Amino acid sequence: MDFYATVKQVRQYLGISQEELAHALNVSYVTINRWENGKSEPNRLAKSVFFSFCSKKGIVIKEEPNLHYDHKKGGKINNYQLSMDEKRKARKTNS
Repeated sequence: MDFYATVKQVRQYLGISQEELAHALNVSYVTINRWENGKSEPNRLAKSVFFSFCSKKGIVIKEEPNLHYDHKKGGKINNYQLSMDEKRKARKTNS
């Protein structure tokens, strides 16, 4: 899964808006929108803040660097695997 898809999936899983995620990460709404649409990717620090935020919410993201080459983007793309906390899954299902 590409980073943009990871951000969107996490946000939707948590049931929060782009604005709410932006506030939690201390970035602008436009930044989150660009990440989700694949128009930009965060720097290392911003990614670290995002991964830390996810960890606090019980979401584990494993980075699998450079699994494929995307000619359209002109380089190697990192992929991410998402693992949601089982308790959160159960709560979400029972809601």
